[in-house]
Amino acid sequence: MTTAQLCRALERSYDPTRDPPGQTEWTLLLMREQLLDEIERRDPAAFNRWLSTAPSPGDDPGRYFTPGR
Repeated sequence: MTTAQLCRALERSYDPTRDPPGQTEWTLLLMREQLLDEIERRDPAAFNRWLSTAPSPGDDPGRYFTPGR
């Protein structure tokens, strides 16, 4: 997945209408953790810029990342 796709997946994971049947809150938390870890690994500076804005759950971090990274 591209970084943009990871960011969209993270954003979508907070939309309750998109929850797959049988998805537990714990499973969602683990998935978000993996997405956040991978996004941070790819561009730690951009990740920290995004976090410094005190984002709300479901905010799209994509605008802080360089396209193609």
